[in-house]
Amino acid sequence: MPKKEANQERVKLDEILKLLFTVSSKVLVNMLNSLFKENYVAEATEGASLAMNL
Repeated sequence: MPKKEANQERVKLDEILKLLFTVSSKVLVNMLNSLFKENYVAEATEGASLAMNL
């Protein structure tokens, strides 16, 4: 794979990951339920801050 193409691929993956972690909790819970065949209720979950204090 050429260097330029590999870099574009990394940028796309980075954008996808950023998008996944900025969606609403309800969307994220529904996606995780689908991926892992779980049945969590979005309204019964609470978010956690992912901010890192360095």
